[in-house]
Amino acid sequence: MKKQLLFIAGVLIGFTTQAQCTITPNCTPAGNGYCTVPAQNSTLQPDAEVNSNYSTVIQFNTESTFGGAPINLVTITAATLPSGLSIEFNPQGTSSTEGTIVGGQAGCATISGIPTQVMDQQEVVLDIIADVGGNLIPLTATFYIDVNASTASLLETSEKSFALFPNPANSKVQISVNTPTTLIISDVLGNIIQEVDVNSSISLPVIDWKNGLYLITSEESGETMKFIKY
Repeated sequence: MKKQLLFIAGVLIGFTTQAQCTITPNCTPAGNGYCTVPAQNSTLQPDAEVNSNYSTVIQFNTESTFGGAPINLVTITAATLPSGLSIEFNPQGTSSTEGTIVGGQAGCATISGIPTQVMDQQEVVLDIIADVGGNLIPLTATFYIDVNASTASLLETSEKSFALFPNPANSKVQISVNTPTTLIISDVLGNIIQEVDVNSSISLPVIDWKNGLYLITSEESGETMKFIKY
């Protein structure tokens, strides 16, 4: 199979709890085994917001044959999802996190949860096994989700000299400032760990920091905030 059997992606806002999605395919395959909206490597809509409920639905459709051989069954699982999100398929396979679709039919998948990390282009990688005439063909479909800073955090920035989120955090912390400043990061004993120049916002890696409490101080305003690395 020269072309991959991909998902048809159609997106909607919903609840974080994974109610089973409604199958509503919105395109017709034309001899290549699949159709997809949007195309693979597209960014799913809507954008997510860190620490807020998120839900999006992916629709997909397949042809009954490819290259003269029947598409017997398509099995889909998620290989990679943004932190805090999970997936549920309809129709389900051996579990809700596996989809099994008979060739020529359609299905859908709900991705939902509470994203924990601000980052553009977070990957959604779906592993697909297509049974075409008894031959198992492994495929991969990749999409992306943009996870933006929370509205609440941005509002907080307007009232204070800077804001940081998420807090606590394990791998990265997003810091926004009202006025360009140097941020001084120290431990509870007063030892300076790092100094960072920030013009408007920065995504600061903290994964190599020791777990514990840190103090982040704006050199421009003198304001200090506590940050917990776990």
